[in-house]
Amino acid sequence: MNSYEDGSSASASASASGGELRSGPARWPDECPYAGFQDTTTTSAWEETAQRMRERILSVYRRLDHERSLAPTTGINVLFEELVGLALPYQPAEVVWRLFRDPMIAEIHQNLLTICAVGEYELERHWAEIVITAARPTATLRRFPYYQNYQKHTDLEGWLLRNLSRRQIKRALFVGAGPLPLTSVLLTGKLRIRIDSLDVSHEACQLARSVIRRLAVTDKVRIQHADVRDLANLVDYDAVVVAALAGLSALDKAQLIEHIRKSVRPGCLILLRSAENLRRLLYPRVQAHDLVGLDSRFAVHPRNEVINSILAVEKPLVHRNGSERASFRSITESKSVSVTPPRALPSELWLPAQTADGLRTAPYTLVSAEGAE
Repeated sequence: MNSYEDGSSASASASASGGELRSGPARWPDECPYAGFQDTTTTSAWEETAQRMRERILSVYRRLDHERSLAPTTGINVLFEELVGLALPYQPAEVVWRLFRDPMIAEIHQNLLTICAVGEYELERHWAEIVITAARPTATLRRFPYYQNYQKHTDLEGWLLRNLSRRQIKRALFVGAGPLPLTSVLLTGKLRIRIDSLDVSHEACQLARSVIRRLAVTDKVRIQHADVRDLANLVDYDAVVVAALAGLSALDKAQLIEHIRKSVRPGCLILLRSAENLRRLLYPRVQAHDLVGLDSRFAVHPRNEVINSILAVEKPLVHRNGSERASFRSITESKSVSVTPPRALPSELWLPAQTADGLRTAPYTLVSAEGAE
């Protein structure tokens, strides 16, 4: 994890049986699902699951909170692995709703996000130093514990950038480089574009520049020490990608997105990393009100080991009422109609996969805004 990076409507989803894409009416997850549901047996099961998850989350949090340093050690790694193990599997919406409204979870949530951000930064700093001093830096980088996760995540972002941008992308901005600028390195290789990568941490930028030099990609990736909110003009960028930890608090996140919206050219594609379900314990979630004045294009909500959702939005070509926000439809509603993504997503990214117990599950929820009202 790093200071900003990682390692979320018309909706469309690959169905478990054959990859059908579907869309349905909007429902933001903060709303209580089935608020009037009266099945006491089912409700009791949801409450028991939420209580059990609550105790496990609080236990891991307290142990992490008592650590003096979150630099990677065997003990720290075990704690973060336990936390990720709790957050990764998708829970029923009713369980998630109860958990995030629990007073204790609400009290520790922001500090837990900070702990995760610090832990991610320490892990990436550790690996940046390893890569910088390695005899074979590229091969060493591939040993980074979350390298395959980044590969899969940037495969998705690369597809979105190639297929949703209204013009060929030649230059992109990445907000939140961190000490190990893995996203920028992978995206520039996949898309053959130039990427300017920002971070607010001077130390992170120094390490990232050294990594870029050792990987011999200084002609493709430029590291800049800056807060994007201090850059008044972003019109030269064809696309902007915002890391999950860029804007850790709700206020910072909203201000950051609003500044980017005002500063980019009309039609600029913006990819925002977010989090859904219990993955919100690890990363902040982009809220509906953060997207005021932006048009929705597509979103991907991973249900596999890739943690972050991706929201693809753009600055409208024509100015509209500022109160309008990007609108995503949700596949969680029972009524649905077929919807076709702008261009077919590579099948290996979304076709249902066989699981250990023999079930077939779609690793990604695909959300398309084509034809959205």
